[in-house]
Amino acid sequence: MSKYSPVFAQIATWLIWFIILMGFAVLVFVIPLNSDLFQSRYVEFRGDALTIQFLTSLPVVCSMLSLLAITRLLNRIAYGGLHSSSSQKWVNILVGSSFGVGGSFILLFAWLTTQNAMAPIALIALVIGIAIAATIGFITLALKSVLLEATSDHEELEGLI
Repeated sequence: MSKYSPVFAQIATWLIWFIILMGFAVLVFVIPLNSDLFQSRYVEFRGDALTIQFLTSLPVVCSMLSLLAITRLLNRIAYGGLHSSSSQKWVNILVGSSFGVGGSFILLFAWLTTQNAMAPIALIALVIGIAIAATIGFITLALKSVLLEATSDHEELEGLI
């Protein structure tokens, strides 16, 4: 491990916490305002402010959970604890929240389709979001198997020593 790895991990952690803070700001200020604006501006969304707020908040919350799991894994990298079996819990959270983001985009896609309000740009954005979330989830699953092997090997070596 490079002598700079802990420094890079710490900088990444600070930046991720900044992004999480921005996510809270979006949840508290932007999403409620936009759901009210959509409801008042477009006839097809009248009375759907809570639905809009829920369906747009869900991917933000899942993304914030993914970022939290990444910060925990970065801390384990920085302090040499990645090979412990408790790291698997954070990897599982990262996998679940990544697929949760994709699932929340699918829910939003389905709801917009049932409302006959699927704009082409929304369709493109949601399909790309679903593909990115699924890709991250599957990559994390693939890397989880490597982590499991490394953890097993690390525990075996500790047992020999």
